[in-house]
Amino acid sequence: MVRNRTVFKKRKNVGKPSIVDPGTPTPGNSSNVPVAPVTASASKKKLAKNESCYKELQQKELSCNSNILLDISLLSEALEKFAACKKCGENISLETKCRAEIVHEIQLRCQLCDNKLNFNSSKKVKTSTATLYENNVRLVFALRTIGKGRAAGETFCGIMNVTPPPEKFSAYTELLLNASTDVCESSMAKAIDNAVALEGSTNITVALDEPGSNCFSCFETLDARRIHVAEKKHSVIQKKARLRQSRGKRMLEDTFAAAEGDEPAYSAGNN
Repeated sequence: MVRNRTVFKKRKNVGKPSIVDPGTPTPGNSSNVPVAPVTASASKKKLAKNESCYKELQQKELSCNSNILLDISLLSEALEKFAACKKCGENISLETKCRAEIVHEIQLRCQLCDNKLNFNSSKKVKTSTATLYENNVRLVFALRTIGKGRAAGETFCGIMNVTPPPEKFSAYTELLLNASTDVCESSMAKAIDNAVALEGSTNITVALDEPGSNCFSCFETLDARRIHVAEKKHSVIQKKARLRQSRGKRMLEDTFAAAEGDEPAYSAGNN
């Protein structure tokens, strides 16, 4: 039996519109439809504005104020070969001794006329209470930034073959706290100025992240813990003093009661 050929005919796409590229013009609409301008986000504006600053920073050469790790024996050999005394022209020897933690005092001495020059391997930073060395401050700040303490600093200094870090970090807390506060305030003020310049208005929405604020108050939290421990210790001392005072008062009353022949209400065995 021969089958009908209409059964095997392809079905036409009836009722389903074909996919048309939005960019291709349609016969019924030959006019160009204006496209709405795309508004750039605040982050994109900031990145575009600071892109030139990043390029300038990349083009700058390495500053001479940076710190370097130097083998002291290599420096001593170089001075003996290429340096000479300004007065007599003889060779110069180099001597070092530990000044404070990782900071050393370096002495250049002439081998003939005893002409010498002393200087430290780090600059000094003055605080309200003491004068500290910048390299020690940087070491403490680096350890605190990565969440480590003196034990990790000893391991690092031992591997790098340098002198141990400071024994107590409390002397550096005030300096680091003041510096962090100044940087935080200036950074927030600069961010506000940039936002006002980009938006053209002072009516700006500000979002605050409460968990993220803990990184700025680490030193305040440490001070708060110390204050809490001190207050708790003081309250315990006051309680003990009141207890001793009450016991002494009751013992005095029992003494008078015993003198009058009454039964004492307090005995040494009762607390």
